[in-house]
Amino acid sequence: MLVHLFLLCCFGSSHFVNGISCFGDWSLHETDLCNVTTTDGFEMAEYNCSQVCCGGRLHPRTVGNECCGSEERGQMYNYETKICCSWWFTGQYAVYEKQNKGEHCCGVTLFDPETYSNGTNCCRGWKTLPTPFNSRTEMCCQGYVTFVGDTSYGHCCGIEGYDRRTSSCPCYRHPVAKGYTRDEVSCCRSRDYRVINPYAPASQGCCNGVAYNHENEFCCNGVVGDGSTHVCCDGELFSRNPEKDGSVLGCCIGPDGSSVQYNVENEACCNGEINQLPFGTRGLCCGNSLSIVSSRGNFGCCLSHENAVVFDQSDSVCCEGTVGVGDSCCANISYFDEENICCEGIVGPGDSCCGQQHYFSGKRVCCDYHLGHDTYTQPACCGNRSFDSFTHTCCGSRVIDNPLVPTGYEDIFYVSHATRCCGDHSEPSSLFPYDYNTSICCDGAINDVGFLTIDDFQCCGEEAMDKKTHICCNGSIVPRNLLAEDNADELSLCDGDGEIL
Repeated sequence: MLVHLFLLCCFGSSHFVNGISCFGDWSLHETDLCNVTTTDGFEMAEYNCSQVCCGGRLHPRTVGNECCGSEERGQMYNYETKICCSWWFTGQYAVYEKQNKGEHCCGVTLFDPETYSNGTNCCRGWKTLPTPFNSRTEMCCQGYVTFVGDTSYGHCCGIEGYDRRTSSCPCYRHPVAKGYTRDEVSCCRSRDYRVINPYAPASQGCCNGVAYNHENEFCCNGVVGDGSTHVCCDGELFSRNPEKDGSVLGCCIGPDGSSVQYNVENEACCNGEINQLPFGTRGLCCGNSLSIVSSRGNFGCCLSHENAVVFDQSDSVCCEGTVGVGDSCCANISYFDEENICCEGIVGPGDSCCGQQHYFSGKRVCCDYHLGHDTYTQPACCGNRSFDSFTHTCCGSRVIDNPLVPTGYEDIFYVSHATRCCGDHSEPSSLFPYDYNTSICCDGAINDVGFLTIDDFQCCGEEAMDKKTHICCNGSIVPRNLLAEDNADELSLCDGDGEIL
């Protein structure tokens, strides 16, 4: 009976429970804790390697069975007949019957490769749940799906897709300016550049990152007000004077501190004086003087210690009192942030900074203020040293050439691009890379087993064994065919503690 119980534990040993294998030092007498769901809530229950903690319950460990999901939320399934689809970030999971058609998971949805023919694909992002989408009618933008009709004209605006024929992306990130072409809209940014929205200068104004309607709204010190009910006086909203004409009223503060409401459609206030405006214009009080500008544009005032300048905010920006072409500031330098970045006062092409150096993160990597080369296929860091992880591996703070893998043709090899480190992790100098598609690491020793048979092997001490033909008893490999004999007990293969007798 002890033999059978031990063998059950060994046969399931290729699957880990809380990172601890069922063979080797893990015996039937060692236990772990499972947060088991009860009618009264939860309770901690002990279990050993003959059980699996899954979905708040303890299950018998049997060959081929695994947990889909987690110990808290999950269900048991047989990986030989079913497929588990789970998403690590949310804990969602689903179990499906195997169809043996090359199907795979798209998030928690089973993806059938046959659907590629009708345009179905999988949309993946960093933390968004992967989702199937129709690549002919929908855009996948950073893991988010948007219907655009015809993706031949589709484009991404941050996380949102749009049809370039009918919409645009003036701020180079979402939201999309729906129903407006690129020539009809501009980008409205807040004073701190944290809020952005598209707006149409022909009918809208820009108020601290928010678009508003010229006809019945106004901007009061960065807050949009309703012209039918309020008026802006000295940067604050006040109730409108019902006796004054005009769809939108302003408030003019006189030299003596008194306030007078006026019609902003044909009047302007500057330095306490109300001035009549020509048709189609508006007044902008910049510094100590009134400037007459077009009512269709997006004009602002750039103040410095020396002077005040009126400028067009649709293509220029005010940086510390200096007007320049661009949409962002780097100290007193203006620039466009679509393909450039400010690094400690220096502007250059890129999307990331390495000290004062600018670079594109998709092509280079910054390692402790050391910028790597732009020739790497997969740039990565090993301490403060950059390297190409496509051809090299960082093991124990050392960059080592990836191993050569046989191609199946005599004397022809290729450099591995799928590696991990194997050795004694307490002794970094002992670590070396190995190809995990053709080799397995067993207690710090690399075992080459081949691509076609790697799924059949598992570790037994420092050696790899074929689990179809052998079992592991306390670090020793024993042929499985000995168990087929009727006198298995007489052969005394293993005792209850996993020792060979």
